[in-house]
Amino acid sequence: MKIIFFFLLLLSCNFSLNSQKKGESNDLLNTAENLILINPNQSIKIGEQILKTASTEIEPENIHLILSKSYFIKGELKNAIEHLFITKQDAIQNNNQETLIKALFHGITISKFLGLDKLTDRFYIEASQLINSFTNQELRDKYTLQIQWIQADLLKNSDLLKKIITKTSSPEQNPKYFIENKLITAQILNSLGELQLNRNNLDSAKYYFENSLSKIRTDQNTSFLELQILTNYSTYFFLLKKYQKAIDTLQKALIISPNFKNAYYEEKITAQLAKNYIALDDKMKIQEFDLKATEAANELLTQVNLASNAIFNALQKEQNIKKNELQQKFNILKIIIVSVISFLIFLWIFIKWLTTKNLSHAQDVVNYLKLIDESDKKEDSIKKQLVKSNRIPKETEQILIDKLKKFESGNKYTNHDMSLAQMSSQFETNTKYLSEVINKHKGKNFNLYINDLRIKYIVKKLRSEPNYLQYKVSYLAKESGFSSHSSFATIFKNITGISPNVFIKLLKKDLKK
Repeated sequence: MKIIFFFLLLLSCNFSLNSQKKGESNDLLNTAENLILINPNQSIKIGEQILKTASTEIEPENIHLILSKSYFIKGELKNAIEHLFITKQDAIQNNNQETLIKALFHGITISKFLGLDKLTDRFYIEASQLINSFTNQELRDKYTLQIQWIQADLLKNSDLLKKIITKTSSPEQNPKYFIENKLITAQILNSLGELQLNRNNLDSAKYYFENSLSKIRTDQNTSFLELQILTNYSTYFFLLKKYQKAIDTLQKALIISPNFKNAYYEEKITAQLAKNYIALDDKMKIQEFDLKATEAANELLTQVNLASNAIFNALQKEQNIKKNELQQKFNILKIIIVSVISFLIFLWIFIKWLTTKNLSHAQDVVNYLKLIDESDKKEDSIKKQLVKSNRIPKETEQILIDKLKKFESGNKYTNHDMSLAQMSSQFETNTKYLSEVINKHKGKNFNLYINDLRIKYIVKKLRSEPNYLQYKVSYLAKESGFSSHSSFATIFKNITGISPNVFIKLLKKDLKK
């Protein structure tokens, strides 16, 4: 009797210890998640420690997702991608739908950053299908809101972004997820600020950036988001020619930057500082920050190349897993064929069909891998410099500015043969004066200026006239004034961030809703 009692007591103690360990691991997991946007290095240390010591009760996919996000914040793209695909695989195996949808959203962020449109589309479609399969309505509403935000951000649709803000900014709308939505609201406001900057709506841009900052000032766990907002906000001051204010804003971001050592933002911040010091003609500072921007750009290029290889390897691994599964099935079928002679013919037909199907699918995957391997992310290394000169008489300068406004309201810029010389002739001035006014007041050279007008023209057509969505890209290129399909596609992506085909596809989806 005493032996039985002692055995039961031992089991009870063991259960209590396991429960305590599980509770401690969950607490550490929450701590690691809260540190992602403020101290990713510490988040990574905690995550790796949990992987080494946690019991099987802790879902490994949740740990790998935290690690992937932390590495992405640090700019270590290779590690971020590797942990992302592990998260995806484990979540599928464990039927963890909520972690899987988070992984797919994170995958969209990474693939969009790398400029991998096909992979972005793949993650987006998988996420949409998964959300539609949710039976929990509360969960479905939560992630529907997030995928709408992703779609609006990809489309650069400010109206849809504003609608989403109304759903995320009020605790009455969704009290359970209000804290999480507060961060989403801040990110959306930052995106709206960027859109307004691109459209030269400076007052609106300032409103969105300041509101975005106010959303996160009470939260100590959002340093990386603050870094993003400050970096974008500095452009507002630059466009107003408040160069010292832009520098002060960038310096705040520069103070935060060492916590993350993200090459992309280090390059962006230092390049913008160099640009502001060019405007102030501070040669020492120009040299200092131009050198830092170059070093960061080289590091970013290294990370992008490593990331491309990591994606190729991860997709190759997925393909190999499918092949192994196929081989296992094939082996089982062979055993059945040997064991059950009477079903030999039936099994042979079945195996042939199954093999053909899977080999076809495997070839599709291989083809897709080739596309991914050929997708190189091109860095936008264009640095705009404002021209400061008093050589143009003020009266002449104002006349040219007025003519530019009139020019922009028409569509002469869609002429295929539009050149600086031809435009100067139309404006009754010389090319030097016109080029200098465009550089000074538009912040870009003549070619960039004309290309920007053409892309805005065709985007407006696509959004306002649905029949344009049915036209081929080659027609759109010709319509907007480009000499070739390829140059149109390249410039369209440089300006909008996505290719014409993806843009049109997303617009079509938006219209269906």
